Amino acid sequence: MSYHPVEVPFPQPPSDPLQVNLESLNGTTLAVSIHAPFHDRDEAISTYRVDYSTEPFAQEKQRVSLTCDPQPEIQSITTIAADVNEVQYLVLDSSYQGNGEELEVQRVFVRSHRWHIRLVLDGETAYISHDYDANQIKEAIESLSLVDQVSISINNGGSTACAQHDGVNAGAFLSLFCLFLALLLSFRGATTEFIDVSADVIEFANTIDFALEALDTIQQDGVAVSPVSLDNGGFEKIFRIEFLGDGVGGNVEPIHVVSEYLLIMGSSADAFVLSDGESYAARNGLDSVVSTVGNELSGHFPLKLRGHTTDRISFNSSIDLVKARLEELPSVGEVNVQSPSKELAYQWVVTFLSNPGYFPCRLARSHQ
Repeated sequence: MSYHPVEVPFPQPPSDPLQVNLESLNGTTLAVSIHAPFHDRDEAISTYRVDYSTEPFAQEKQRVSLTCDPQPEIQSITTIAADVNEVQYLVLDSSYQGNGEELEVQRVFVRSHRWHIRLVLDGETAYISHDYDANQIKEAIESLSLVDQVSISINNGGSTACAQHDGVNAGAFLSLFCLFLALLLSFRGATTEFIDVSADVIEFANTIDFALEALDTIQQDGVAVSPVSLDNGGFEKIFRIEFLGDGVGGNVEPIHVVSEYLLIMGSSADAFVLSDGESYAARNGLDSVVSTVGNELSGHFPLKLRGHTTDRISFNSSIDLVKARLEELPSVGEVNVQSPSKELAYQWVVTFLSNPGYFPCRLARSHQ
C-alpha cells in the first residue's frame, strides 16, 4: 500500500503584534498598548518584549567620496580654407570678320621740290631721300618702332623714290606693311617688356609666361599661361593665366594691359584682362570663358576662455605666439602648444598644464 508523501510543517513564530501604540505619560513613563497578532501559530502568547533606550535619537550620517585621476585638458585649434588658384584671361579681340589676316597696303605719291620725303607713323618720322632705291626706302621705314617688316615696289619700273621731271621731283611707290604689334602688361606696379602679339598662339603664350615671371612681383613658375581654343572657331586670341606660386596665392590683383603702349591693329582691336569672376562671350555666340577668383587661408582670430578673450592671433601664428596669447589670460596659467601641420591648414594642439580638467575654449570671432 502506497502513501502520498506528507510535508510536516516546521513550527513558525507568531506574526507581529498589531496596533502598537506608544504614549508618553510623563517624563519617565511610556504607556504601550498592543493588540494580539493576526496569527499566533497555535501558540499561546504570554509575554511581549519591549526594547527601549534612554539615549536620544540621532540622524544617521554617511560619507560619500568621489575620486579621480586628474588629467590635463588637451584641445586642438585648426585654421583651414579651400585652396583655389586665381585664373585670369587675356583677350585680344576685334570686330574683323574676314578670312585670315590682311596686310596693310599704302601707296605713296610724291611731288616735291625738296630733296627728301618725310613719312610720319604714330609720331615717328622716317626720312627718305629722293634718290633712295627700294632697299633704302625699306630700311628707312623699318627703322620706325611700329613697323616690323615692309615690302617696297616702285611704280612704272622706276629705280628711285623720285625722278626729276620739269624741275620737280615726282614719283610713287607701294608699301606693303607688316606692323610690329605688341602690348605691355602690368602687375602690382611692375611692367613687362613689349610682348609681340603677332606670333602664333603657342609662342605668344610662352612669351606672356616669360614676361610675367620676369617681373619682381611674380616668382619663377608663379604663373602658367596657355592658349584657349574656341570650340566653335573665332578670330579672338584668348590666353588662360593661372597663378600658382606662394606669393600670388588667393584673390590676387588683376593684370592690367598698359593702354598707352597698346600697339595692336585691326577693326575695333582691343586687348583686356578678365579677373574676379568676369566672363567673356566669344563673337561666335557659342563659346565663353569665365575667370576664377583665387582663395587661400588668411586673416586672424581671437579665442575666448571662461569670459576672457585673447588678442587676435594670425592664421599662421607660431606656437610661441599662440602660447603667449593664451597665457596672457588670467584663467589659463601655463600651457604647452605644439603645431603638427602647416599645409593647407594650420593646427595648434594646446595642453593646459596648470589647471587640469575641462576647459571650454572657443573661437570668439574670426576676421578676414
